[in-house]
Amino acid sequence: MCALIISCGDYRQTNSGYKIKGKAEIAFNEIDESLNGKSLVTGFVYSRNIKEFLAGAVVKIGNQECRTDKNGYFSTEIISGKYIISTNYVGHNEESINNVSVEKSHRIILIFKLGTTAIKCKELWKYRVMDYRYFFGGLVLI
Repeated sequence: MCALIISCGDYRQTNSGYKIKGKAEIAFNEIDESLNGKSLVTGFVYSRNIKEFLAGAVVKIGNQECRTDKNGYFSTEIISGKYIISTNYVGHNEESINNVSVEKSHRIILIFKLGTTAIKCKELWKYRVMDYRYFFGGLVLI
């Protein structure tokens, strides 16, 4: 027997299971004179599935990459330009923000709330997964 546990807010049913919706947003994008011409991108990565901030999530800003700390926080300096900023974490869907305009002396704060996709048990047999609990973190075999 198989049980699907969904422990978050927004989700939708798909043909192969459930998808927990993720969200990415710019919380703050303003000039900060204390940066002295540098630009700073900071923020948090949060799991809507397990309701925790994610340590070790990868955040990509253009070709540059950083990881979140134990509190799900990241911070990196970048040069001015337009970027695609994305993040991902094992068992979660990637979220991104396109065309983020970064100007000189700007501080940008981002909030990423990652969703997941849980696949119905009958779909898992196609992949011959040995430990189903590992599969997206929201699926439990009983």
